[in-house]
Amino acid sequence: MGQQRRGDLLAKRLVAATLLGLALFGLQATCVSSVSDAAAVIKVTGVHVTAASPHELAAIEATVTNTSDLPITMVSITTSATSRGMFHFSFNMCDPGSTMIKIPSLIIPVHRSVILSTKGSGAMVETKGKALRVGSRITVSITVIRGTHRQVVSSSGSVIARPKGLKRTYGGAVGAQ
Repeated sequence: MGQQRRGDLLAKRLVAATLLGLALFGLQATCVSSVSDAAAVIKVTGVHVTAASPHELAAIEATVTNTSDLPITMVSITTSATSRGMFHFSFNMCDPGSTMIKIPSLIIPVHRSVILSTKGSGAMVETKGKALRVGSRITVSITVIRGTHRQVVSSSGSVIARPKGLKRTYGGAVGAQ
């Protein structure tokens, strides 16, 4: 089986597992809790966002850790300087031949972490009217569902240089179905 075909199969399995997890754990969200409640069980560390010109995509790098006794589903992501965001799976966002598959959410198992990066599971955001410049501070906000609670957790990070080859657009619409 070729490398591309194996990659497509793995990506399809990841999407199916994410959708199943969302169906099992995410569809019963009924309550919005405060950021401080979420911060007690969700740790977001190593936050970096790649530099981008206005209306381009920026990649988010972070480690999101679930310290609770319930699975957590990340359902949306944005920053203080961007509009829409999306989760995706890609073998390497900096490889022009790589395919990025949009996924509706990411599940963090009990007492585990998910690493958002340009390889594997990741997140992209579309910049608003201002450029994201290297060295700037930025806040990343992630909406999660834990049990029956929808929560938002935020963490501060910095804008870093854009890796060589990182995609600047994705079909012109982050967040579009």
